[in-house]
Amino acid sequence: MPYETIEIAVLGIVHKIDGYGAINATRGDFSILRDGVDKAIVLMPGGVRNRELIAAPRRMSTAWVVNLMLYIPSVQDYIDLHGRIISYRQEIIDEFDKWHRLNGTAGVVNSLIVSIQEPMPMVASSGRGYIKIMFDLMITERTTVVSGE
Repeated sequence: MPYETIEIAVLGIVHKIDGYGAINATRGDFSILRDGVDKAIVLMPGGVRNRELIAAPRRMSTAWVVNLMLYIPSVQDYIDLHGRIISYRQEIIDEFDKWHRLNGTAGVVNSLIVSIQEPMPMVASSGRGYIKIMFDLMITERTTVVSGE
């Protein structure tokens, strides 16, 4: 299955989290950051951690990585910002822990947030300040490949 199918399934799980939808959760569209949203998620392709032949005839296992980037607008009330970082991060972890096969996506045998980077301040092209937190979501997929030999 192509990576795109995996990323679409990940976006489907994001949309299950309260407060995320087409207006603030996208695949590669950073323009949502200029629209003044309260929080946003942008998905981008990550690396491929591993590919291996696991059985005959040509049973392949691929470990895809989807970079899930959470953006939280910077505010002057740092106590509020601190609480939102903790809350938004945890709701993402909790939702993906519930959907380890990405809602039954064909070929997916497991998905797991394997790392979360520290919150980093950044400025969007609109000039608005954000805190960015990147999650590495690793998805293991198994498929049968037809040999050309």
